[in-house]
Amino acid sequence: MLAPRDRVFLKDYADLAAKNHLYAALALEQALVSPRGHVGLLESSRAIHEVELASSEQMVSEAGRFQVICQAKIFAEMVAAFEDFGALCHAIATRSEREIMVGYLRCSVGQVDRFFRRVLSATSPTLEEHLLLPNRAVVLASTPKDLGAILSDSYNELPQILAGAAQHYATMPDRTHAVALSQPGADWREHINIFVDAVPVGRKAPSDAVMHRRVFEKIKHRFLVLTEIADYAQAGGDPEFHGVSYPRTQDALENMIMHLDELTRFARDLPYMLLSLDKHGLL
Repeated sequence: MLAPRDRVFLKDYADLAAKNHLYAALALEQALVSPRGHVGLLESSRAIHEVELASSEQMVSEAGRFQVICQAKIFAEMVAAFEDFGALCHAIATRSEREIMVGYLRCSVGQVDRFFRRVLSATSPTLEEHLLLPNRAVVLASTPKDLGAILSDSYNELPQILAGAAQHYATMPDRTHAVALSQPGADWREHINIFVDAVPVGRKAPSDAVMHRRVFEKIKHRFLVLTEIADYAQAGGDPEFHGVSYPRTQDALENMIMHLDELTRFARDLPYMLLSLDKHGLL
């Protein structure tokens, strides 16, 4: 049985928190595609307007910077959404130890990472195994036919989405790769280049997997988007700077929004599924 506070929390999470990162990403995307959206936003800022927008040429340059930053922030929202969802799943799976709300708020990045790794290691992920939900047969026998059919569909669909979320959290997004500032690649101008770490020269460079984890740990709070990588590469010196690079294309942007949309749907539906199970005495 769910704690009374968790019933309130799960409804609140489904109605608001689950949509947090998607709504932020959609707002950023809208600012990117709106014909004069970014111009209006830039003109509304006194700090930007007085210096960077003094001429039409400067306006074009600042608009380009605006687009790069928005795309980088959408990437950050996608990362945060996967981490947030992992925290919810971890809290659900450990609800026998503490209330779901408490587990969610106290969940660390390491616990999210370990939860997703357990999902990835499973031959066939199930809600019974990873979220400790009741057996599907028990659910079907204990709920009205219409509700049982809906819950049965969820037992079929949600493990696949959960496995997909774990896979996306464990690997870089499509066509995204780790990059060193001294070796940016010939097509760096066609990419969003985000740097998050400095490694002393002579120390072994981080692997793609390690860099991926560092990016996911830091990008929600602090990162550096660079536009003049060639100048940094020529400067050289110690330390070496590392980050990620992903295509500056509409396809890459739409792919991130698609993953966010799918994850949001699952993050919204899962709490209501728990509330239905609880209502019928199945938790």
